[in-house]
Amino acid sequence: MVRYTLLLLLIFVLFCRTSFAQIKFDVKQSVDSLPDKFPSTGNMASIIGLKFQSDEDKAGAIFYWIAKHVEFDSKVYYAKKKKLTYRFRYKTQDEKMRKIQKVNRGIAEEAFRQKRAIAKGFAFLFKKLCNNAGLECETVEGSYKRELKHIGRKAGRANHVWNVVKINKKWYLVDVTLGAGMVDEKQKKFIKYYNETFFMTDPEYFFLNHYPKNRNWLLCDRLKEEFALLPLFYPLYINSDIFLKKPSIGVIAATDGNTVKVVFGQRTKSKNNTSAYSYAFEDDKKAMPIDVSEKSNELILQVPVTGKKYDYLTIYRDKKPLVSFKLKLTSN
Repeated sequence: MVRYTLLLLLIFVLFCRTSFAQIKFDVKQSVDSLPDKFPSTGNMASIIGLKFQSDEDKAGAIFYWIAKHVEFDSKVYYAKKKKLTYRFRYKTQDEKMRKIQKVNRGIAEEAFRQKRAIAKGFAFLFKKLCNNAGLECETVEGSYKRELKHIGRKAGRANHVWNVVKINKKWYLVDVTLGAGMVDEKQKKFIKYYNETFFMTDPEYFFLNHYPKNRNWLLCDRLKEEFALLPLFYPLYINSDIFLKKPSIGVIAATDGNTVKVVFGQRTKSKNNTSAYSYAFEDDKKAMPIDVSEKSNELILQVPVTGKKYDYLTIYRDKKPLVSFKLKLTSN
């Protein structure tokens, strides 16, 4: 119980501060001056290595180029018949690893050529370019909380791939797939949206959406049980000027005929457009306006509860999803 109380405090603290490294403006400007296409990944990595001096600038340039030029392949991702990634025979574990690495390099090259990929392609390409530019980089498999049904569920089967990169002798977490945009689960399509929040992200913050198969790559002391407790945070929420205060857990109890109170803190005292907020349950065709009041430096949202045994509640801002909860109806 103490750990869970600390987790709630963790969420409050994390959303009060910047938890990622911003890529320098001049680095992005320099990358924008590069061609859209290169003869090879080796050629691009060589140019990156010559153009940028620090490890952070090299990694940032690679992240920015991939996020801007490669799109998530939602068609492949949602295909009913999945393409087998690894299909070969081997006699020893060493032979197996060599063949896996060869396949992974091929996936990276395919992402580079076609500029379309699922998460593996993004992660393998980031690793390949970083390695060729002289940076230590690894891929990480694990659970990514991205769907409503993941709320309240422990991290289980790996459904995502991201990276760790060593900069100035320290490992940092990177998710270049999320840097390129987000997937609309209902429409099953990719929405292009550059976001560098997941570049060199604070491990405690990265944990809010990611849990690796290998706990060593958590880079912090967190548990699967804590991961399960979290609400579903959307990428578009991360750079907002508000942060969730209550409720801080993903599964919440509600009484039919009453309301659920959702409280956001404001990072600044600037005037918020309270009419920009809306809400929807899972089966609603459209989001409904929400009653919002301001008190001190808080926005208090009151959501009326319908007579359902359980449902998913999503809060929106300017028609974009911020955070979702799983609702459990209790008797009066």
